[in-house]
Amino acid sequence: MPIRILFVIFLLVSFNDYSQEYTFDSAKCQQYKTLGDKFFANNDYSQAFFNLFECERYCNDLDKAFYDKLITSLKNTITNCKDAETKSSYINTLVDVYNNSENKGYYDESNDLIRAAFVLKSTNINLKKVDELFVRAKSNIHIVFSETQLVLYFANIYNLYLGEKNDNKPILKRRIIKEYYDLSNFSIQENMSNLTKTNLSIYYNNVIKDSSDILPEMAFYLKTLSKNEKEKLVELNNLKTILENKKCQANPYYNAVIDSLILIEPNLDLYMSSAKYLSYTNNYSKEFSALYFAKKIATEESTKEEIDYLMAKSLFNDGNYIESYKIAIEVEGIYFNDACIIASQSVSRNIESCGNNETEQKLNLYYANALLGKVKNPDEVVRKLITDNISNFPNSDELNLLNLNIGQKIALKCWGIQIEIPK
Repeated sequence: MPIRILFVIFLLVSFNDYSQEYTFDSAKCQQYKTLGDKFFANNDYSQAFFNLFECERYCNDLDKAFYDKLITSLKNTITNCKDAETKSSYINTLVDVYNNSENKGYYDESNDLIRAAFVLKSTNINLKKVDELFVRAKSNIHIVFSETQLVLYFANIYNLYLGEKNDNKPILKRRIIKEYYDLSNFSIQENMSNLTKTNLSIYYNNVIKDSSDILPEMAFYLKTLSKNEKEKLVELNNLKTILENKKCQANPYYNAVIDSLILIEPNLDLYMSSAKYLSYTNNYSKEFSALYFAKKIATEESTKEEIDYLMAKSLFNDGNYIESYKIAIEVEGIYFNDACIIASQSVSRNIESCGNNETEQKLNLYYANALLGKVKNPDEVVRKLITDNISNFPNSDELNLLNLNIGQKIALKCWGIQIEIPK
């Protein structure tokens, strides 16, 4: 049998039994160390590794420099190895050497990312160890993640999640949420490729597919928010985004998130989101309050016009027609048509409170139609409202009873205007 084959067989046996008993022998220690140093100096890494590897069996005074040489020799040997089975054994041994080096206090943490990659290539992958290495590297300001390493880090958390027991899954799911948004923002800041962003999204979307993947844990997440206000703000904003993406804006948890964010850092978007939720749930008085605060901090005129229209609509839905009319009648801009409809319907819905008798009340419908007449390019809905109002106008007999004639101007006290009786 050729010497090379014997050597490979020896290596495979040795690597697969890395936990062999130590037999301290100073002579053999010196012999292997001298040969290992010689081969290392000549860049013959496979021979250097073979001899340095044996030093662990016979030496009791190995230092950091020794482990640095052993690891360097082994990494180079792995790079140059063509046989898949032998390479796999080399990788398993390197993982054990890293562990041994760390146990002895000689490990250099700047190698965490490289070490994590080798652990992932080993036959017995320790996902928790990989995560520990990635987390430590992530906190090291001197270590920069490549795009591949970034995805591997997130993929490893995903694999941890898959293997976790159900009771612990919410904790890891929350971490996946946080890391996804953190890493996605980082990838954007660093102008990373779309492939990296897509890969992050694939793992994330496998965990958070729809509302059923987030709503059951919402109570837990809200109860266990970070005590640090800055971190809490990030967590809440992430939850807000998820609930919006999964179409959960009508869920009470969405409102709880919004309310929590408003308490910490109120802004226009939050008040508008709160108002939208309150509108979904028909809580119009609180919707109006949220819109009121939104308008106080709005700066763009177009935004103020939108808020005015929504406030008028909220009051109308709450049955407060007089106040709804007062706001709607002042709305300009792109919401003018919608506001005219709200103002008109406020008038028509309130006629029973505006007049001493039924005929006087019907006079208000003239004004309701005049407001609809201001709508530009009226659609079928507006045309039907106009037709309905006309059908309820006072007839000639009713007008005669009030001594009124077509073309005559009348005062409508509820609305503080004068209007001409149309033909």
